[in-house]
Amino acid sequence: MLSQSGGDQGPGRWIIHQCPRSPASAVFREAAEAGVRNVWVQQQAETPALIELGKELELDLVYGKCILMYAPPVRSYHAVHRFFVNLFGQL
Repeated sequence: MLSQSGGDQGPGRWIIHQCPRSPASAVFREAAEAGVRNVWVQQQAETPALIELGKELELDLVYGKCILMYAPPVRSYHAVHRFFVNLFGQL
């Protein structure tokens, strides 16, 4: 059920959660059981209950941000948005 795992830090180090809100708690629990601690919750997929569960499971969460502005290659209007976010020191 884990959406995606891997990355530069080795397999199983992080996941990107992009599934609907209903199975999210199961994804978080599965990640915690697998030893995954870094979880990116795609913008608008987060809920207060989900964020609280992530804290209870001691997950390092990123939420409220769009992965398309951070994961290379950043293209299209995401690149323009990233430029302004970076310009104002919020990246």
